[in-house]
Amino acid sequence: MNVITISDCTGDTQLQKDNNTVAKFNVIRDAHDKSYIYKLLGAELGTAFIADLDVNGVPQTVRFTNIYNAFVQDGEGCQGVIESKGIKFFLSNIIWFYFARQNNVVISTGGNKAKKSENSDQNADGFLLGRNYNAAINTSRAIQWYIVKNIADYPEYRGQRLKFLIGL
Repeated sequence: MNVITISDCTGDTQLQKDNNTVAKFNVIRDAHDKSYIYKLLGAELGTAFIADLDVNGVPQTVRFTNIYNAFVQDGEGCQGVIESKGIKFFLSNIIWFYFARQNNVVISTGGNKAKKSENSDQNADGFLLGRNYNAAINTSRAIQWYIVKNIADYPEYRGQRLKFLIGL
């Protein structure tokens, strides 16, 4: 079961929806989506999350919809506001990152473009790659903060803290 499809890639992660792009996207998604769910939640909680998904990739129980959906909460002390854009946002940004990096893609109003010449500069914009990946990491940290804050609801949590992208 997949949480995201290429149609979920909108805004900064928008991809052209031709047959070639969809096929490449699906291969990359299938290689990374479950892996990142396990990194985010740990093996046991990740397996429970995946098992809770319906045919549309949407969780059915409250403990999983609480982390699947976007939320904004006040943190303790000097933490400020904790904002998660949801698991779908997290995964779509991660998958988009791998798609754009592996396919040397530049997103433009005319669709996805890549240079074909061996002597051309790489087309993928490192700033955009890093920004979208780091936005996913921000959301992952908010989700993990929520889980730890509500650990009684997630006793099997063993997620790993994902790192921001510093260099490409």
